This record gives sequence, C-alpha cells and structure tokens, in this order.
Amino acid sequence: MCIDTTGMRLVFTLSVSMTLASGQEWGPDTRLTINDSLSYFGYPTFWGIAADPRGWVHVVWDDQRDPQWCTEVYYKRSTDNGATWGPDTSLTTNSNYWQEAPCIVADRSGRLHVVYTEFYYLGSMFYPIVHYKRSTDGGNTWSSQVNLIQVAGDFAGHTSLASDLNNGVYVLFANQTGPSMYHLDNYFIGSTDGGRTWGTTKRLTYSQSALWGSVAGDTLGRVHICYPDGRSGARQLYYRRSTDGGNTWGTETRLTNDPNDSQEANITCDLNGGVYVVWNDNRPDYGVYFKESTNDGDTWSRDTCLTSDAVPDPDQFFPNIACTESGEYLHVAWKDKRDGNLEVYYKQRRPGPSIKGSDSKVAFPILKIHPNPTTGEMTIFFTLEKPMVIDLKIYDLTGRIIRVLDSGEKISGTHQVIWDSRDANSKKVPSGVYFIRLKGGNLKRVARCIVLR
Repeated sequence: MCIDTTGMRLVFTLSVSMTLASGQEWGPDTRLTINDSLSYFGYPTFWGIAADPRGWVHVVWDDQRDPQWCTEVYYKRSTDNGATWGPDTSLTTNSNYWQEAPCIVADRSGRLHVVYTEFYYLGSMFYPIVHYKRSTDGGNTWSSQVNLIQVAGDFAGHTSLASDLNNGVYVLFANQTGPSMYHLDNYFIGSTDGGRTWGTTKRLTYSQSALWGSVAGDTLGRVHICYPDGRSGARQLYYRRSTDGGNTWGTETRLTNDPNDSQEANITCDLNGGVYVVWNDNRPDYGVYFKESTNDGDTWSRDTCLTSDAVPDPDQFFPNIACTESGEYLHVAWKDKRDGNLEVYYKQRRPGPSIKGSDSKVAFPILKIHPNPTTGEMTIFFTLEKPMVIDLKIYDLTGRIIRVLDSGEKISGTHQVIWDSRDANSKKVPSGVYFIRLKGGNLKRVARCIVLR
C-alpha cells in the first residue's frame, strides 16, 4: 500500500502472480479512490489493509470529502484477489468531527474488525474517542459504532489492532496522562468473543513519555506489545507479553540500548514462538532495524540494520512487518527517501541462514500432517536435524492440552506419530480446529489441523 503523492490518492500494489509467500513478483499499481478530495491511508505506522481466509482483500482509510475539511472513514473490498474492487462505503457519517487513523484486521472466522479515532472540539480542546465496528458478513453490513474509550490529548488514540485464532481481538492505544499532549502512556483493551463485548481498559505504561506502540496475538492467548518510551532521554523500545489474552502482563523488557531515538515500532508473531520487531532508528541516520525472539519473547537477538546506510540521511521510516504462520517468511515494508521522493520499499527474509546479526542459528524441527482435514487418523511427521528432547502435544482452541502424543529424546532424522483423533481418555474429540505443537529444545513448531465428524 502506498500514497500517490502527486494527487494524494490511495493506491494499492497487488501481487497477481506471486507463489505462496514468495514476494518476488508484484503487479501494477491500482488506483482505488477517484475523487477531488484528499485520501489518506491512516497514520503510516498502522495497518489499513487486511485479507480474510477466503482471500478477499479489505481496505480502510480516512478521506476528506467533507466541505468542512473533516475526515470520514471509508471502506472498500475486492472479492477476486484485487483484480476488481467494489464501491467506496463510508463507515462514519459525522461530518462535524474528524474520524482518523483507521485500522482493520480479519480474524480466522472471516469477521472484520475496525478501530479508528474520532477527534471533536469541545470549547477549545480536542477530545478523542476510540471507536470500534465489526462486520460478520465480509463487509456487506457493519455493526453500530461502539465507543471503546474516551482518551485525552492531540496525540492520543492512534490505535494498533490485532486478532488471534481464539476469537480474541486486541487494541493498543495511547492516552494523555500528564499536563501536556506529549505526556502519553499506552493502554490495552481486549475482547474474547470476536468483538461482541469488551473487557476493562488496562494501563500498561506509567512513564508519561511513551509513544503509541504495536500489538500482535498468537494462537494460545499470548499477546505481544512493543512501544517506544523516552523515560531515559532518547526513546528506546520496550516489550511486554501477556499469556492469558491480556488479563495479566509480564515484566517489561528493554529491547534497545542506544543513545539515539528508537521509535515507530511494529511487531508481529508466528505460531512457533517467533516474535519479530522492526523500528526506525537514528544511528546515525534514520534506518530500519530488526530483531527477533524464537522463544515467545524470553530472549532476543542482536539489532540488525535492514536498510543501506550508503546514502547520507536516507530518511527510512514507518516500517511494518508481517510473517507467515510458520515464521519461515518475513516481509518488511517501509517509506524511504533515498531517491529524493518518499517511496515505499520492501524486502523479504526467506528460509535458510538467519539474518546477519541474528543469534538464532539453531535448526528448527520440521512438522507436517497428513491427511488434514481428517475424519479419523492422521499421521504427524517431524524431522530433526540433530538429536534433541521433544514434546508433542495436541491443543484445542482454548489452549487446553487434549493429549500428549510423544515425548523424550529422539535421534536426528524423520519420525512419525499417529493421532487417532481421541483425547487422553480415549474419547473421540468433536469436530473442530486443533493445534499440534512440537517443542524441541527451546524452539517450537505449531501446525493447525481439522477434525471432521
């Protein structure tokens, strides 16, 4: 996704001939908005595009079509992998205020979730409100607007949005906690039922110097957040994790330790314990940096610069990162001014040697399942490149252990285990989605399987 700076129109770059996760061939730009107003793709660090399990593509943006210079949130979709697009649909209708910085995510059930911030004046002050909407029919109809939280400050709001495979929807947002609009802290609110109801708001930072961060969720209730904070002078990145869907949070981990500012962080995670962070770092010029954890955020690799420092003051910022469920492919895009104009650049990490500077060079176990879906038995194949102690378990969607299939020390090579779709009490499990987790050493592989009755 990029902005056509000549006319400030929303344009979308689509891969029309890309093999799975290859990222090697990209199609032409497709202009999505055609009007005389200004179309913005939200704030650059936040997502405005999502793909659902059917392959439909959904886009949200804020658009200044109102004669009073107020912005509204618009939505459109493609049901044929981006070849053609439907009409613009306004998700907001209050032209007296600004509806800005929308984010969208599609969960595994195909539901669409959108959050955005409404800014309105009362007297001489801004009063932002974080709103939420969802669609359960692929964007045909939308729920009424839900007021998630009233925030304070011109820089408040600016949400980050994520979902998991267990109906969890997570929102991270900034709120003013000090005397000026620059005194911000990060707050979290989550839903465990696909956005129908929401829990209580939790304040996650108390420094009054944090900036808006990023949130990611995985399969077993783990939620990861990363955010910049200037409590020690220059802004540094910090990380926190919840293992119960955001109800409680672990201690804070400082990810960067550099005299220059580290900011504009974006985080994602896979199903195998991989957590990945990119950010903008001014050392000595603005560049995009990367680091990863292979054990759910317990330990982290060294910082790795992903962008070239050959160009003086290249202005490389607003990075975003995405990964495949296995974590084998990582995709990073950012804005870059190396050619004199603000453009979008992209790079990919493929399976093979670790990124230069990474500490994680241990070979991952390989996990495969057949048949999948199954109506009875399935065979689980796993390959180890060296001897190790393994643990092979079946989980349901709630994270409950259904059965321990195998454990103990294994030699290198390929192994296979048969699961008969029964639990630890030899009872047939009901139809549904299950997760097979293979743990070897401090590394994990998670695969999704389906049982049909």
